[in-house]
Amino acid sequence: MQNISLEELAGKAKVSKTTASLVLNGKGDRYKINKDTQQRILRVAAEYNYRPNFSARSLTKGRTMTIGLVVPNIADSFYSNIAFQLEQQLANTEYQLLMGSTRENSEREEALINTFLNRQVDALIVATTQKKQAYIERIYNSGIPVVLFDRHYPNSLLPHVIVDNYRGINKLIYHLQSKSRTNIGYIGLELQLDAIKERQLAYNDWMKATSSPDFFRTVHYENYQAECEGVVSQLLQNGVDALLFETHYLALEGIKCMTSKGFHCPDDVNVVSFGDHQAFSVFTPGITVVHQPVARIAENCLKLVFEQLKEGGLQSSGEIILEPKLVIRNT
Repeated sequence: MQNISLEELAGKAKVSKTTASLVLNGKGDRYKINKDTQQRILRVAAEYNYRPNFSARSLTKGRTMTIGLVVPNIADSFYSNIAFQLEQQLANTEYQLLMGSTRENSEREEALINTFLNRQVDALIVATTQKKQAYIERIYNSGIPVVLFDRHYPNSLLPHVIVDNYRGINKLIYHLQSKSRTNIGYIGLELQLDAIKERQLAYNDWMKATSSPDFFRTVHYENYQAECEGVVSQLLQNGVDALLFETHYLALEGIKCMTSKGFHCPDDVNVVSFGDHQAFSVFTPGITVVHQPVARIAENCLKLVFEQLKEGGLQSSGEIILEPKLVIRNT
């Protein structure tokens, strides 16, 4: 059946174009439109296969009502939860979320952003590879709203939402010390990302301040699953009584290795993770983590986006640093 226009739909439903538009955009209750009228409009829309003309809407509003989300890996539970929260928080607006993954490849990051710009997204929310600062700054300076999250450029004015990574690692260390753990091994990533550097700096500062043994180890992101087993085995042989993992996916690999070698957590070796995973709350024992507040990260990303979209631009410094939360379970 041929698609009909909004004007034709309104005529068949015997309402104004404005009333039909409000109902079709889910705003009927907000504007106190009669329930029977709402049902009549929706029935006509379904009967005549009504589809909104997004091109016309874009011309009218000067916007496409889309936001591009760029993340390293949408399959990663942290980034998929961010995407979910953004979609939830955009549900009562006219905005739609477009998303894609860079796989930590800077050229793919640029290509993906270019694709979004060619689709004329109204804003970009990016967990950057931190290798495209000049490129992203040019986009921002051209007037397109940009918000970075999870990773940022410390010497840039680009708006960003991050957690206090240094403090998060300190919380995990202090927790382990409260459990009388002193030989704390650290397993992190060989990645030139500011968030990773802050986490590693926190551990190394603690190690120097306490003259603790050097149990700091890193693995390559591209091969972390294979390499993680080797460094965990080495640290276990060296007599660590706790393992602090820099990310949740490193912790998952480390626990798998410990279990295969007959080590019990927390009796033999305690385990904590920067970053939560749904499995950590159902494991026996439950894994203590530093939780990144994904709902608040998403909320503040959108806050900075909509500030930039308004006339007058940002109403704040553009920097939001959130406190990570220690979630104590059984380790």
